[in-house]
Amino acid sequence: MANGWSFHGDLLQNFAYFLKPEEIDFRFPEAWYFLWLIPFLGLWMIRMIWLKCHMSRLMGVRGKLVRQLFKGVAILAALFLFIAALAHPYGIKIIQKPVWKGEVLDLVFDLSLSQNADDVWPTRMGALKRDVSKAVVKLRELGIFKICVGFFTTTFNRLLECTEDLDAVREVLDRLDTSFAGSEGTNLLAAFPYDYELMRKDGIIPAGSRINLFIMTDGGKEMWIDRNGVLNFLEADWNEDDLRKTVVDFAGKGVQVIPIGVGGKKPALVYVSGAFGRKEPIKNSAGENIYTMLDEDTIKKIALWAGSPDRYFILRENSSLADWISGSVIKRLEVDHYNSEKSEKDLWRYPLTLGVVLASLALGIFS
Repeated sequence: MANGWSFHGDLLQNFAYFLKPEEIDFRFPEAWYFLWLIPFLGLWMIRMIWLKCHMSRLMGVRGKLVRQLFKGVAILAALFLFIAALAHPYGIKIIQKPVWKGEVLDLVFDLSLSQNADDVWPTRMGALKRDVSKAVVKLRELGIFKICVGFFTTTFNRLLECTEDLDAVREVLDRLDTSFAGSEGTNLLAAFPYDYELMRKDGIIPAGSRINLFIMTDGGKEMWIDRNGVLNFLEADWNEDDLRKTVVDFAGKGVQVIPIGVGGKKPALVYVSGAFGRKEPIKNSAGENIYTMLDEDTIKKIALWAGSPDRYFILRENSSLADWISGSVIKRLEVDHYNSEKSEKDLWRYPLTLGVVLASLALGIFS
């Protein structure tokens, strides 16, 4: 089916079709049979021009031979262009469209209560859901991805197995909530899925596909200020050496580990939903408020251990995680093969327009 032509289109690209006649075909080639009219009309016009000039000489009036010749040529050219437009020319181009190697995106969210902190608008969790959903929309256009969704606090949970149904992915993202977790704490070791081999075996992850594991977390850095004004840090739920070994192990298996940190630069209160839906800060056993702060150093270490020190993102105000996710994935795409696709563009408006201009000149200026 030919694509429609638009005056708002790329005119240079349309004219380029005429520079390569082998790429032009006609929907109604039988219209060219009308070309036989041109020589007969040409002979008739020559006779009429000769008669006019002869009569002008007999009457002693100077004839307008040059103007009449231009008029005749313009009329014949306009007729030729009208016939060309009637034949309905269209340009043909063969486009080599790349078919990309399979990519699997595993979106793993930290659903610990610290994601309720509002140092990123509207909350850390809300900002992640908003931007990741936008990234899914951007990636839909390429149509080459399978996306899985999981979450963790102290253990890993698979929420959605890898699927090409991106509407289902967005629905799951919309429902994400820290209430899913049901426990406190952030064990980064639990961010690494254990079900890749099973999904490969079952064909959920196609053979040869590359897995991009996006881990979205604040790092689990929590603290409180005691009555003496001393800052105290809660003990981490994970060991850094074990975390490094896990990241290196996943990278060695071909999994692209990509950390995404979320949070501001200052400590923020950790909230839970209290009575009547009100937000209430979490307190320790001594009644002191618990604060959370993005552990940016750990985010950078994970990227370093994964083999791509610059491949991480910090989500704060005025930063576009959606563009970064889609851009970082697209940059790493690899072509599997190319498919040839035919592109058509209607061109009949060009000879029609030029024919009208020539006919107008012939019947106006040269009349």
